[in-house]
Amino acid sequence: MKSSSNKFYLYSIGETGNLGTFLLSKNKHEELSKYFPKDYVTSICNHFNKKKNINNKLLDNEYISKYVIATKGGVLAALWDLCEEMKLGLEYSIKLFPVSQYTIEVCNYFDLNPYRLLCEDVILVASNKPIECYKYLINNFDNVSFVGEFNDSNKRIRTDLENISYLTKDHKDELLKIFPKNFLKSYKF
Repeated sequence: MKSSSNKFYLYSIGETGNLGTFLLSKNKHEELSKYFPKDYVTSICNHFNKKKNINNKLLDNEYISKYVIATKGGVLAALWDLCEEMKLGLEYSIKLFPVSQYTIEVCNYFDLNPYRLLCEDVILVASNKPIECYKYLINNFDNVSFVGEFNDSNKRIRTDLENISYLTKDHKDELLKIFPKNFLKSYKF
């Protein structure tokens, strides 16, 4: 996929850490209800319980060069995988990934990284036709955001910090800090 003549852009579709937040709010409802109002915890469950199920056929499009579906390890694991597949480096801003306030608050409570939290219907898309791709994505999907640009280096650099930070290969899901290791085995990815 390396090409110096074509520049590739990165987009994210869906809410980062959505399935992890749902599972935490469902399975830790009582604990969360001691910190948040019970109705608020119920609203978290209800927000993430709405199945979206992205139609993968919509991803086979002339504007989309490559895509990966984020699951275990969240969007950062998927980001690593996409860079590996494309054999390209990346400059990205983590702050541009769509993430629900519910996810931020639940992750703050449990001291978890929302960007390494289990996802469902979250997809990272690479395109060398940025304008056309963005228009296509926002017309067909919810929570679409431009998050970075690929480059010919091997470096995966986070650009929204004062100091340089590099993406790591870590694919361990944050849910494993709360639930037993076999907890995620019941989910098919």
